[in-house]
Amino acid sequence: MATIDVGKIKFTWRGAFSTSNTYEKDDVVSYASSSWVYVNATNKTGSAAGAPSGSNSSHWDIMASGSNPLTTQGDLLTHNGTNTVRLARGNAGQVLTVSGNDVVFGNVQQTNVQSDKFLLPNYDQVVAHNASTTYGASGSRAWLADYANNWIPECGIPNPAMGPVMFPNNNHYGPYRKTLYLNQNHELVGWGTDDYQYLGYSTGNKHKGGTSGAHLFEYGGLADGEYFVRLWATGGTIALLTNLGSLFTGGYNGYGQIGTGNTTNYYGIVKVPCFGPGKTHNGLGTRVAGFHMADGGDGYRNYTRMFAIDENLRLFAWGYGASSALGTGSTSNQSRPQLIDQVDNVMMVHGGYVSAACVDTDRKLYFTGTNAHGHFGDGSTTARSVFTQTTAASNVYQINIITNSYYTSSWTYDGTSHYLNTSGELYGAGENGYGQVGDGTTSDKSGFTRAGSALTFASFYYTGNSRDLSCAAIAGTPGGMLTSGAQVYTWGYNGTGAAGNGSTSTVSSPSGPGTATLYTNTCTSTDCEAAPTSTEVAFPQTNIIEIWPARGINGQSTHQWYMRDGTGKIWKFGYNSATDYYRSSSGNTTLNKPRLDVGPWNTTESFSADHFWAGQVSRKVIAFQGMGYSYNSNGSQYAYMSDGTIFGLGYNGVGQLDEGDTFIGGWTQIN
Repeated sequence: MATIDVGKIKFTWRGAFSTSNTYEKDDVVSYASSSWVYVNATNKTGSAAGAPSGSNSSHWDIMASGSNPLTTQGDLLTHNGTNTVRLARGNAGQVLTVSGNDVVFGNVQQTNVQSDKFLLPNYDQVVAHNASTTYGASGSRAWLADYANNWIPECGIPNPAMGPVMFPNNNHYGPYRKTLYLNQNHELVGWGTDDYQYLGYSTGNKHKGGTSGAHLFEYGGLADGEYFVRLWATGGTIALLTNLGSLFTGGYNGYGQIGTGNTTNYYGIVKVPCFGPGKTHNGLGTRVAGFHMADGGDGYRNYTRMFAIDENLRLFAWGYGASSALGTGSTSNQSRPQLIDQVDNVMMVHGGYVSAACVDTDRKLYFTGTNAHGHFGDGSTTARSVFTQTTAASNVYQINIITNSYYTSSWTYDGTSHYLNTSGELYGAGENGYGQVGDGTTSDKSGFTRAGSALTFASFYYTGNSRDLSCAAIAGTPGGMLTSGAQVYTWGYNGTGAAGNGSTSTVSSPSGPGTATLYTNTCTSTDCEAAPTSTEVAFPQTNIIEIWPARGINGQSTHQWYMRDGTGKIWKFGYNSATDYYRSSSGNTTLNKPRLDVGPWNTTESFSADHFWAGQVSRKVIAFQGMGYSYNSNGSQYAYMSDGTIFGLGYNGVGQLDEGDTFIGGWTQIN
């Protein structure tokens, strides 16, 4: 049979364009990040045909247009989550590191520096509810891990909330006579009293003997590439979440809060066996996306309840079972995590001493436990043994509940709750003896009642205990961290001056703290022979960016606020617990007007931009916390800085702030 030659019937790929190659019709080359086809009927060398271009149409035609974002020798090609982009080469001596979901060039850090500094949060302290993405720093649920999309929230500061505001209240008092944090190597660091020995040492003073803790391998350890990303601690129990979704717990286990099926204390940290990679429940994976530890109400807070949200947004609960506050339908303690099947798609959870609340992805609100003072907001005081929807609430953006105990001649409790909806309307219910509901009265409310009349808020906060509750909020509507300041409002219990209005009288509806300040002046005298004069610096109540509630150092009813204004100044008011606050004054006192915090990060001088403490390293405060036992004077406070350093003040009897074992009245850097 004869063979018929029909010529070329497909393109011929010739690689990169070369002036020395000979090209014939339908040859294809790459040039300047695009593909070109040779269209001339005459074969020619590259030098004779000329380089491919739009103006050389007699020889070349564009086949696939492309572009090259790389401009400089050493540039790298990477991806920003949407497009392929250029990463400019770093400077001499810099290394390529991972930061969140991106890669960046940075200076080499010494290991000891990383091990000293705390792990900075990688998601905003107030999270947008209307973002186009679900997870991530700008997403609507940034506090939950999204393993499918490689979003891992990190925070080395203890006890971040499972909700859109990272530190919304101070009723989670944290570890007792102990300093704890995750360092930038993702290790657990602690010193002070190791009361239940989960740091791996016998009880007693540790004197800044920072340690990464003892790992017990009863149910496995950290996998290759696995490390801690968040931690929670209260009383004698600790919990740590890893980047792979495993949960480790340790310490006191009298009510099964360790989650291993027994009530034996663990002198170290152990993996909770039912969570993590490869673990399942009903055929679905149980990597932990979010976690909440509810304080016990016995002062030392050993009546601990644990709540975990897994990768399928299912809620699990275990630990102290009284009052049905676990939502399991029982008052029995649970030593293994129990699936809470009355609610699905859970995205927030918060627990108190006798109750707990959660919110699903439809923004519906559920309560379980004792309905103290009607704080479930459903119009009754009826208890619930399982999570039950409160239909009076909808479009929930943020929740806060407090049912912690208060000690007089015995431990008692009260209950108050608020929720903020996505439109910024705030509603409260429950105990209202000091006007904490915010509706202008001091009578208890068993149904949710609007706080602040027609006011709307971006976020709200609690400080104090379950009876003497003070509240604050920033005006606006929910939508993320403020970039410019807004009006701040305070209300509720004011016996410690927490309203900041110059009095100690109850405030029953949201009101401005006032602009008058204490000990906050700038010198106006220019003559060294004349008596000095000064001008008061007004509190900028209409320019507040952030609020941090803090428990006082001396126990219950000693609470206070720290607030940051739009220029970076830090203000404080409420109960001042034996710290250095004015000239030679260091005793307990009620600061019923705001004053600049006596810290190295403040100044009365004027500046127009967000103020960074400009030392050898520029830094500013990113969070405050108070930790300790709710009923005695063994409390300490902590300021967390933007460069990973930590300052502390207060009780130091076991060396949790420095080796001296003596009370520290002014801020001292502790790492």
